[in-house]
Amino acid sequence: MGDIMCKINKKAFFLIETMVVITVVGVVITLLFGRFSNLYNRFLSSEYYNTVSATNAASHVRVYIDDLNIDYNVIMGDSPYVNLTFHSSLHNDYYTVLKENLGIKFVYLINVQSFFEDSNNLLDFNINLRGYLNTLENEKAQFLIVVVDEDDSYGFVSAFNYYLFLEGNAADEYVTYVELNQNFIEPGYEAKDNNGNDLDVTVTGFVDTSQRGTYYLNYNVGALLLRRRIVVYQKEYLFDYTGTYQVFTAPFDGHYNIELW
Repeated sequence: MGDIMCKINKKAFFLIETMVVITVVGVVITLLFGRFSNLYNRFLSSEYYNTVSATNAASHVRVYIDDLNIDYNVIMGDSPYVNLTFHSSLHNDYYTVLKENLGIKFVYLINVQSFFEDSNNLLDFNINLRGYLNTLENEKAQFLIVVVDEDDSYGFVSAFNYYLFLEGNAADEYVTYVELNQNFIEPGYEAKDNNGNDLDVTVTGFVDTSQRGTYYLNYNVGALLLRRRIVVYQKEYLFDYTGTYQVFTAPFDGHYNIELW
């Protein structure tokens, strides 16, 4: 009887062990499938990014606009982007034929700086185009012409003959942190024309690293103007014992170490 119970227990244990292994393997396969599925979908989407046909179409649109001597600033106004597909300043029989011959579905003019400062601008586009536009955030240009062709492929060209670029995060005003009484080191900026020649940048404003506070530097070339925020902060704060609590207000988000003795 004891041998029979032992065999039953062993079979039961083996069955439970097998079920656990199958469950674990199933969970792992499910997780891996989800991960590889996402990677595969992103790969499929990226096949339609910057295709020869869509990029070529964007180039032809830029040539057409340049031939009309239209100022991009006038077209853009204060908007972060403009739909040029049927824009009144471009629309004529030639433009219609041009779009038909190149298989153009949509044409957009995008102000790189203002468009990506507000993530809500992306919500105006479908999820596929939104994914593509996200790849253009760090393009060194003021304006971009973006084309969607009949195959739902995407392409772009720079639509301005010079650009101004600052190192840093545009959404956070290219912020730079400087410790109190330390030297401010310029993170870097660049301005070039469409032939790759360096352009002179006028920098105005001042930074006093002997005083805590927030300062601003303005970078200007031609019609382009960018601003950098510089925060001068104190690294260490010392408090004498007073017999009661004291309040410390953090000057900005970050990690702080507190030592008490």
